[in-house]
Amino acid sequence: MAGLLILVEDPGAANFAAALPAGLRGLGHSAELWARGHARARLAELGVPCRTAEGPPERLLGDGAVRAVAVGTAEDPDCHGLTLIDLARRNGLVSIGLVDGPANADLRFRGRGGHPLAHAPDWLAVPDPGSRRRYLDLGFPAARIVACGHPHFDRVRRVGEALDQEGREAVRRRLFADAGLRPILAFLAELSHGLAPANFRSGPDYTLTGRGSRGRTEIALEEVLDALPPGPGRPYVVLRLHPKNGADDYAAYAGEVDCISRREAALEVVFAADLVVGLSTVLLDEAAVLGRPTLAVLPRPAEREWLQSVAWGATQAVSERTDLRHRLAGWLAGEREARPARLPPPGAEARLCAFVADILAKSAAPPPAASHDIARV
Repeated sequence: MAGLLILVEDPGAANFAAALPAGLRGLGHSAELWARGHARARLAELGVPCRTAEGPPERLLGDGAVRAVAVGTAEDPDCHGLTLIDLARRNGLVSIGLVDGPANADLRFRGRGGHPLAHAPDWLAVPDPGSRRRYLDLGFPAARIVACGHPHFDRVRRVGEALDQEGREAVRRRLFADAGLRPILAFLAELSHGLAPANFRSGPDYTLTGRGSRGRTEIALEEVLDALPPGPGRPYVVLRLHPKNGADDYAAYAGEVDCISRREAALEVVFAADLVVGLSTVLLDEAAVLGRPTLAVLPRPAEREWLQSVAWGATQAVSERTDLRHRLAGWLAGEREARPARLPPPGAEARLCAFVADILAKSAAPPPAASHDIARV
């Protein structure tokens, strides 16, 4: 029996790994989930038990029972996950990277080094073919990476089925009773920083500028608010905070929105909305999986590659003010653009578990030298 240690530190990684321990146990492998920071709170929301991974990462390896490690990526170049991958390599343990989205492929395993794969694991599980291509382009071995789908989308579908039973109007009244008959626009906030801070601050390549703000999310929010009509024709605007947002991060906009949502279940919020607007948060992809109309407001056209649902054809993306205003005006006028969408197939949880189980079954033997031939500078 191979013992797998799973470490997650960010909410997105928690979503990706949440079903892995139970799924592996069902396949006859032992697995233990550890979490730090915002990932702990996210797993608590999902009802998934975990152990608290505070203190030095070396302690996680314990008494030698661990045979392999699986690490979710984090928006921190000094995260414990990268250290754990390095420790696994030095101790002859197999390492698996769990990548929850296509953005920042060149930064997720870079750390403070100069090479994008400086802390790369032996194996990679990614959510979509586009993400796989990005890592192949960086030099990751093709035979050691699988695009299994996003496991969290299986859970999203299950939640959606339950919400369908309650009915969208009932969910809407339960969450936003004061909206009345007004259409609900949910704007999904994010942090205005990340692994590459310059990507989240206004620059010469930004085609949206908002009211002169520097932060990427603030710019998009201001563009949306200014594009909406005043008076009775204005929709009911819900500003949904990101799990990493502080309660007061967007307090400056409180007078321009009807509700700031933090405690409500995120999937219920987007399910109730008539239009879900955001930037590149995975919650926008989740809204598309639920069948809700989605719009990505991106300050730079290149950011379209950061969203899976744009590639599916499920999410429209705009990076020009005139285009944004045209689309919002059309939505308010009742126009609904029918777009053929190629949503990812269900079963990603099972595919991820099967991929990891196969690695664990082979982990009794040392990994071949090819697993460590990636240039690390």
